[in-house]
Amino acid sequence: MRGFDAVAALVIRLGGIATRQQLREAGESPNSIACAIRAGVLIRVRRAWFAVPSAEPDRVDAVKLGGRLGAFSAAGSHAMWRGMDQDLHVSWNPHGNVAKPGRTQFGFPDADSTAGSGRIVSHWNEGEASDSPDLWRESVVQFLSQIFLYSDTVTAIASCDSAVNKGLLSAAELHILFAHLPYRLSAYEHLVDGRADSGLETILRLWLRSIGLQVRTQVKIGRHYVDLLVGSSLIIETDGGDYHSDDARFNSDRIRTAELQALGYTVVRLSYRMVMFKFGLVERVIREQLARGRHLDPVAQCPKGVRQGPYPQPARFCALTRCALALSPPCLPAPS
Repeated sequence: MRGFDAVAALVIRLGGIATRQQLREAGESPNSIACAIRAGVLIRVRRAWFAVPSAEPDRVDAVKLGGRLGAFSAAGSHAMWRGMDQDLHVSWNPHGNVAKPGRTQFGFPDADSTAGSGRIVSHWNEGEASDSPDLWRESVVQFLSQIFLYSDTVTAIASCDSAVNKGLLSAAELHILFAHLPYRLSAYEHLVDGRADSGLETILRLWLRSIGLQVRTQVKIGRHYVDLLVGSSLIIETDGGDYHSDDARFNSDRIRTAELQALGYTVVRLSYRMVMFKFGLVERVIREQLARGRHLDPVAQCPKGVRQGPYPQPARFCALTRCALALSPPCLPAPS
């Protein structure tokens, strides 16, 4: 019988939760599994499912319900963009049944059922079986499909950008994803940009394109990569929740901004809370810079492939982004 530490390490490698079959295939005997449970190294989630005590609660709750993590919960397990969603998204196989322990604990399928601090949101797996290597969550293509069908279009595109950026979704898989979505959503494949480092960049990029501006993502200027370059000279930088967390980071960002301004660029820096909760203010700030022609200023060092002067965004992309914003959450402006 192998040591309990080895059993725990195995389950942790599998994401903190595993099936009996996975443990048996790794060489664990029924007796070793039972001993690990008695010792408190493993806990029984439901029939043939086990977890370490430190397993993420949402993963355990999803399995208790008889499903697996789907949609935004699965995205969150990959550290992907999920907007402001904090619900527990559970996915079931077609014609599947909710496990009795889950119904007992959460009162499912009561619409007011909760897990932790959020609601339980149900999704159905569109395929015959999940091809995810982690049995407790859906595959990337599957949960992104669920996000597009459940969420607003802008947030869904931001999640898709995040998956591509993290190397979780290949070009072939991206095409498969949109080929299986309803026709009304398939055209948005052209708006996915895996260079975006955060959902904030996606939200701003889509809005800027919707008003007819050409915007580039993660452009190298000198020794810096900037989040968004509008026209030839207006830079928009987005800061996550950890911005200004220490003096070194604060000073580094200020030096970076000064160096870009010295080359003739105008830099607009926006926080997470501004983009997500004060988009009206964000819109006024950016429109003011555009009215002053700050996106057309001559610069000392123009990035490769960027020409100075006015150039319109192709009409096809303007129409697509206007349509995406029309289905966006209230924090974003309606297309003009």
